[in-house]
Amino acid sequence: ITASLTLCIVMIITTKLDQQKALVFSLVGYLIGIGIVLAFFIQLEFIVTLLFGGVGIALSIKGYEKQKIGFSRDFKAGASISSKVVIFVGIGLFLTTLLITLPNANEYEQNFSKDIIDSFISNDTLNINSQLISAIGNLQKETIVSIQATEEYKKLQTNNDPDFFDFEMKLEELKILYASDEYSKAIASETEKITSSQIGNQNLPLELPFVKDLAKFAWLIYAILALVSVLFIGEIIIKNLSALIFAIIGKISPPSEDLTK
Repeated sequence: ITASLTLCIVMIITTKLDQQKALVFSLVGYLIGIGIVLAFFIQLEFIVTLLFGGVGIALSIKGYEKQKIGFSRDFKAGASISSKVVIFVGIGLFLTTLLITLPNANEYEQNFSKDIIDSFISNDTLNINSQLISAIGNLQKETIVSIQATEEYKKLQTNNDPDFFDFEMKLEELKILYASDEYSKAIASETEKITSSQIGNQNLPLELPFVKDLAKFAWLIYAILALVSVLFIGEIIIKNLSALIFAIIGKISPPSEDLTK
């Protein structure tokens, strides 16, 4: 929301002032904001991302052409301005991530392998879905039922063989067992033991060839993921939200001339 409101302010300045004044007001305000953010919240490494955001704002203002007022036009203009800023922030974060990961490529290679395995074997996956466990028991029960429904099995029933009757009683007991809560708990317990032992095996990631190959480029993959995340969130949420707020403000507020006049 904060990012959307910030972009909305840039849009208002861009549309209300002439281009040069809009550039000065926006960039001066942005630089002041950068100083405050760096002083209290963000590490110095992220100055590249913030500077690229400033470049995006400047290019958005330079590329803006004044047009007639209207909700749809305001929304499209706002989306266009926001989109450029989001793209440049994404590029800045991509370069920032490279500056962080590239000097420590070996460390990130090891961490990447562990992250890949943890993404498949995590604490969440240890709590196996109860419906899945129940389905395992039901599948085993249905297997026995399907065997009992065969012609061969029915023929054996007519032989009056005591050993076969004992075997049949054992199958009935298994059918009850597979449908019981005790059996479901046993499956969950054994699954937890297996996955816990895999998590505890620190060498497991290195034993997977495809993970080893990917890990060599971990420094680049993390940077790409950062870029994709910014573009995904920015283009879908931040851009549209800021454009919507800008269009609503334009709809409810009367048109005005250059604010500095």
